[in-house]
Amino acid sequence: MFAIPGIVVLLVQAYLRPQEFFVQLQTVPLLYLFLGLALFGLAVDIKLRHTQLVASPLLGWVLAFVGWSLFTLALRLPSGLQTAMTDFMIPFTFFFLVSQGVQRFRSLAVIAATVLLIGLFLAFVGVHQGVSPFGCF
Repeated sequence: MFAIPGIVVLLVQAYLRPQEFFVQLQTVPLLYLFLGLALFGLAVDIKLRHTQLVASPLLGWVLAFVGWSLFTLALRLPSGLQTAMTDFMIPFTFFFLVSQGVQRFRSLAVIAATVLLIGLFLAFVGVHQGVSPFGCF
């Protein structure tokens, strides 16, 4: 319940990237702020017993995928392992927040509507760019 606003703004920030359009937002660490907001909301939900920590059925598959990816990267490019671990933790954290924070149908509907609106907005931008004349920036 309290984690949903943090998850929504985290999804919007990750997929729409407002800091690339508004120069003033480039100095603000939006990813970390929204991640903290979502984790704080999840902690409040757990404290108030709105959310129970239950392992998702996909958790084993996700952990196996992340482990296998890091293992193959350690074999191929050991020097890039640290940056790859950070890159893998962002989608894993998204998975954890969504799998633990979304436990009711209404919150699932909110997340699904957010993803739908993001997809429609990106499709609108793609169509607009496709039919607009070429320009030089």
